[in-house]
Amino acid sequence: MPGLEVVKPDLYVGCSLTHAPERFKEEVEETKGALELDWNVLKFLGLGPAEPGQVYEQDIINNVNSCEAFVAIIDEPSWGVGYECAKADARGIPVMLAHHVDSKITRLATDAPLWVRNVVVVQYVDMASDVPELAREHLMPGLQRSA
Repeated sequence: MPGLEVVKPDLYVGCSLTHAPERFKEEVEETKGALELDWNVLKFLGLGPAEPGQVYEQDIINNVNSCEAFVAIIDEPSWGVGYECAKADARGIPVMLAHHVDSKITRLATDAPLWVRNVVVVQYVDMASDVPELAREHLMPGLQRSA
């Protein structure tokens, strides 16, 4: 119908940046691009220059505290992603922890869905093609959207 605008839900994607390999970061960017077909993917500040407090403001206050769903790509260790996961979990929004089938991840992540209803752990083979489909399957149904 002409003039009818489709509003995509806001999605925040968190991942390791500081110590992550370049190839991993490239895959995450490719995945975020693929997610944009279904979601309004919020932007994180990244590793560029920032004023004190700016990363927390952008990633936590502007993104985690306002997104409708959260994807954490947990293949690489990250204190920041763990913090983001805890904040998103506390908000009760749908949270998807995604990792490659061959990645060794913390048992805290694999145990979370046993205790927390809004958290799911998924495995992928190809990040850019699998994660968007997994997000549609596991996050979209959990959204509380008003008409």
